[in-house]
Amino acid sequence: LNKLPFARDFIKNQSGAHASSYPDLTVTYVKGRKPELFVYDDGVQIEKVSLVDFQSVGAIHDLMKSKGFARAEPEAEEAGAAAAEL
Repeated sequence: LNKLPFARDFIKNQSGAHASSYPDLTVTYVKGRKPELFVYDDGVQIEKVSLVDFQSVGAIHDLMKSKGFARAEPEAEEAGAAAAEL
């Protein structure tokens, strides 16, 4: 993932702003493999998308939305803390 900064940031960022913000997304690390999104319906793989060519984290978020993934709403406490910091 080191050569793929946008995919790396989306997958590994632990701030809750990227991959971890999708409750229906499971990240599985496979050493030596390039990052791919596998889309399942009722346990059957229906699509595979390589994340190698995405040029921004926003583009990966757009992909997730187009595949029907919804981001979790921030916790009320976290949202209040974020507003207080502004």
